[in-house]
Amino acid sequence: MFLRSKFWRIRAEPLFCLRHPIISIEEAEKMSSDTLTWLLTKNTSSFLVKRNGNEFAREKFNLLNRNCRKYSGLASSKAVDISLADKKVTLTTKIAKATKKPAKAENAVPLRKGARGGANTIRANISRNYYRRDLKKAALAKWSRLSTVAKVEKGVLQKKAIRSRRVKA
Repeated sequence: MFLRSKFWRIRAEPLFCLRHPIISIEEAEKMSSDTLTWLLTKNTSSFLVKRNGNEFAREKFNLLNRNCRKYSGLASSKAVDISLADKKVTLTTKIAKATKKPAKAENAVPLRKGARGGANTIRANISRNYYRRDLKKAALAKWSRLSTVAKVEKGVLQKKAIRSRRVKA
């Protein structure tokens, strides 16, 4: 029903009108729950940060911190995250079957090996568990950044004295 206004020719539509919905009911039934979650949270997420014309997201399973469907951690049932806690880098994956139990929906693997071992662990976990291949490159990039940060935190680098070639007179 429309609301009657002061002028008989102009009709004010209610906030939710079945004539012009954002998504039809048939389309919503065809979509997967991940796509529907993304459509509902893409503009109103509490993790959304807008600065200087850019949109970023601070979600847990978002590897590049971009606000887009591809990297969203909330809107994907299978997601990968690499985080740094207590000077240790860990690989965390979402378990798709346990989406209704958030406490049991994560699997954490510590990356204690060297450079090749850590990279091979990431590659094996993503490919063995049939996670998306497009996340592999982003996961390896984030792991390399965090592993260098962890190394710097363990042993603080000291600046070397700069040698000058001037001849003292």
